[in-house]
Amino acid sequence: MPSEEKYALCQQMNRAAVSIPSNIAEGYSRFSTKEKIHFMNMAYGSLMELTCQYEIAKDLNYITQDQLDQYINKAKNLAVKISNFRKAIAER
Repeated sequence: MPSEEKYALCQQMNRAAVSIPSNIAEGYSRFSTKEKIHFMNMAYGSLMELTCQYEIAKDLNYITQDQLDQYINKAKNLAVKISNFRKAIAER
């Protein structure tokens, strides 16, 4: 990405990316099912935020369509894993 994005979109993307596993870890450590599900939802939301930011990066020509496609495939895979984990927690 361009150097002027170092403190703008790039930083937003880094925060969202760090937020995903952080929320999963925090949720896993909670005792109530309701809290665990809440943090899984937060992780999913952060993943969707990051996906949006990748799409913005593509629209601004900071990344290629191929790079966006690769990310989208990984994001879809992770979204399924988060959703399945959330369902497993709810079923306990």
